Amino acid sequence: LKIKGSEIISIVGPSGSGKTTLMNLIGCLDKVTTGSLKIGDNDVASLEEIDLIKIRRENIGFIFQRFYLIPTLTVRENVELAQATQRIIHLQDGKVVPKEKSDLYY
Repeated sequence: LKIKGSEIISIVGPSGSGKTTLMNLIGCLDKVTTGSLKIGDNDVASLEEIDLIKIRRENIGFIFQRFYLIPTLTVRENVELAQATQRIIHLQDGKVVPKEKSDLYY
């Protein structure tokens, strides 16, 4: 299965056919146990959790069945909050560090 960055796809099938498993693998939420899964040039089966976090943050968007929104915010504010995390800086050892240089940035 190859999905280009500009494509919009739909995963459909009967209950128990593996839709959730596939989405959890593509989203790097579950570990690949056999075969391989590449996102861009990254073979995600061999990556550490910190690298998977970066891939999820920078390349993957989720809309869960249960939306997991902050109830006191509007939907728009929830989306804006997620986008804002892409622009923030991180404190490391008491110093302000650009997120690109901080391995601790989640």
